[in-house]
Amino acid sequence: MTSEERSKSKAKRFLTPAEYFDLMSALKERLKSSDASAVYGIPRGGLPISIYLSHHLGIDFIFSLHDLFKRGLKDKGPIIVVDDLVDTGLQMKSTMGFVECYKFEFITASLLVKPWSTFKPDFYIRKEEDWIVFPYEGEPE
Repeated sequence: MTSEERSKSKAKRFLTPAEYFDLMSALKERLKSSDASAVYGIPRGGLPISIYLSHHLGIDFIFSLHDLFKRGLKDKGPIIVVDDLVDTGLQMKSTMGFVECYKFEFITASLLVKPWSTFKPDFYIRKEEDWIVFPYEGEPE
């Protein structure tokens, strides 16, 4: 059974904006002591979280991974790579495989992780089996 089939077999759960904010706030608290210098959000779900973390942790926002060298961030501290949900783990693995060539220190983070994911981020809030619909993806029918 694929990850999508597993998720679809579970209840579809719509996160409210308040729940979403609470998850971002909890992730911010966990990352406070990380000494990160910047944050990159995996498009699309990681982008709003990376903007939030940039503002609330007082760190640089990286729009493109190619900006890492242009911004002079080498040796300034780890870079957070964040996504809203790690499902199969393939997206995060792919991103981390791409950034390995940069020789920076990276921290991975996500709001939610599926229990069957093959990738476990360094920081996450909770495991979630339901099919999650984030506030920016749609509203309950």
